[in-house]
Amino acid sequence: MTLRRLLPGLPLLLWGIPLLHPVLQTAHSAHDIARVCEVILLAAAAIALMVQTYARPGHVSLRDGVRWSALVLLLATSTLLSVHPFVALHELVLWAGLLGLVLLMRLGLQSPDDINALLRLTVVGVFSHALLMLLLLAAALASGDNVYPWETIVGFDNPRFLNHAQTVVLPLVAVVATRDIRALWRRWAVATLVMSGMVLFITLGRATLLALFVGLLVALWWFRGRAAGYVWRSTSFTLLGMGLMWLVYLVWLRPAGHSIDVQGLTSSHFRDYLAGLAVKLWWGAPWVGVGPMHFSHWYNGEAAHPHNIYTQVLAEYGAIGAVLILVPAFQWMGRTLGTLRAAPASHAPVAVGLTVALVGVAVDGAFSGNFVMPVSQLWIAVLIGLSMAAPRVFGTNDAAPGPSEPPSPSSSTSPWTRPRVLPAPGMLALKLVLAMSVSAMAVEMLLTCAVTSSPQFDTPGPVNTRPDVDNNNPRFWIHGWF
Repeated sequence: MTLRRLLPGLPLLLWGIPLLHPVLQTAHSAHDIARVCEVILLAAAAIALMVQTYARPGHVSLRDGVRWSALVLLLATSTLLSVHPFVALHELVLWAGLLGLVLLMRLGLQSPDDINALLRLTVVGVFSHALLMLLLLAAALASGDNVYPWETIVGFDNPRFLNHAQTVVLPLVAVVATRDIRALWRRWAVATLVMSGMVLFITLGRATLLALFVGLLVALWWFRGRAAGYVWRSTSFTLLGMGLMWLVYLVWLRPAGHSIDVQGLTSSHFRDYLAGLAVKLWWGAPWVGVGPMHFSHWYNGEAAHPHNIYTQVLAEYGAIGAVLILVPAFQWMGRTLGTLRAAPASHAPVAVGLTVALVGVAVDGAFSGNFVMPVSQLWIAVLIGLSMAAPRVFGTNDAAPGPSEPPSPSSSTSPWTRPRVLPAPGMLALKLVLAMSVSAMAVEMLLTCAVTSSPQFDTPGPVNTRPDVDNNNPRFWIHGWF
């Protein structure tokens, strides 16, 4: 079976990861199971990327080559200067694996049918997980006992981990509800939006709601009238689901002993405190940071990550890292939004949905750990790869060239920006190193989980830890401190 046939089925694999935890009946946490599955999947993607052949060689400009070289030098320096370079290396290999998945998605999705299949199977996955949650909630209500809705969240140790994934998938579900040529799939997607709205009400996903709201506003401003149908359908059916769950709360949940913590809805939940700690760590190592993942080395009693990807990058990679990572990321996002806006009218709903998801992820990253948790990391990688592939597939004029469309050297007269062919042996060597690194980490993690149900990094312990407190705040493992 070709890669092109396998990639659209990726959403089913990603929604299958949370279901593994109850199926396996293991003492490991859902987070640790998801992390192992993530790295195994990334290893498979890296191997597929290595063995897959494409019609055109890789190209890179001198400018991008210098940027990537500077970033590699920064990452190597930050890792070597960190307290535990071996732990920092895990973070780098994980992110390299996610970049490999992005590239695989970009190259592997080659036609509108591929994208349509991926979007439809996203609907299937989201619908199945939401339906299972709601059935469990209905069964709990029927039992007559006190009901705590968060206990129905399958495969996620924290409802926020589910919300992180919803920030990505709900805009994609809305694409199917808006433009699929089959009425059955449109209705299925509408039902999925309604049930997802019910789940959002249960989980009280404030950051996700804010992220989606901002994403919809940006899409309305960016696409004008072309986004109106998408925004109407996505908003109305999601709010309908939230309204239905509000009625369920009033009629059944509140009498069954569940109450909404209104005060908690207005609390920052220590995010200002965590951001302050990140800035304090940055002041201690302003240029290259304290090292990848090393926010987790200083115990703070609240979280092993700062719930803000931007302060996290600043603390762990320093000012140089923030410039080399965040600036190109936002530049890419700006270019991508431009190519999406130029999509043909027939594909406008896809372009709008991708815009909502990309903006939503960037907003969510300022308030949550969506770039830290395993399932949401995978969904973000899928989203970025899909956003890279879609303009080429849809024939946008200024989209990046695809596997069968080499860039024209005459398109850029500047030696600084002119694309150059990468040597095939060099590309193969990079792919081989990636595949071997991620595969080796996957084997190490499997062996670790085979001997303990509470995997963690073998270090003397975090700075300022309290031995009398068992605080397993997640980062790489559920026991995130090291």
